[in-house]
Amino acid sequence: MELRQRQTSHSEMSHRVLPQEVLAQLRARLDSLPIHIRRMVVVLIECGMRVNEVCALPFDCLEQRSGLLRIGSLKLGEERTIPLSPSTALVVQEQQQALLQEQHGAMDLLFRDSKGQAISPRTLLSMLNRLAIEKDIRDATGNVWRFRALQFRDTLALRMVQQNIPFNVLQQYFGSGFVMPSSVVTLMLGHITTDIHLRYLRQTTD
Repeated sequence: MELRQRQTSHSEMSHRVLPQEVLAQLRARLDSLPIHIRRMVVVLIECGMRVNEVCALPFDCLEQRSGLLRIGSLKLGEERTIPLSPSTALVVQEQQQALLQEQHGAMDLLFRDSKGQAISPRTLLSMLNRLAIEKDIRDATGNVWRFRALQFRDTLALRMVQQNIPFNVLQQYFGSGFVMPSSVVTLMLGHITTDIHLRYLRQTTD
């Protein structure tokens, strides 16, 4: 029983992070998605956001002078800013221009569908998982991938941990309530060095 629980735990943890082969397949198949969904996925991948965060981005989320993206956390009730690459900022600007041209009336959200309706996290995830089935997006074990709400955030967070980025910087980037379980770091980064792991654990417990 204990072994089965441990195996299940590892399986659950492994689905919190997007494998490189899955990310590559997703990028290669973005053209199969409606343009507004394609832009949402680009922001998700590049910014490591929660699915509900990208769905709730305000129309004026991009600070024009600084190029920072303003994100409001529905869970924590706080707002934070994160840097954008020039290419991702351009995607946001393209979406803003598209909404202005379509003139659906409501301009409170950055992402709306072709009928001007808000896009729910459930709808976005449903479209991604339909894409995985239709375009045969599979992981290294041969299983069709299932996209989940926190995978984009956790994928970027683990990459930042691997690059020795301090935990307080992660909290500034992902929000003050951000917590990445050390078990996920251990399971997903089997090659992580002991000194990095110990330093990370000290930072999360200070």
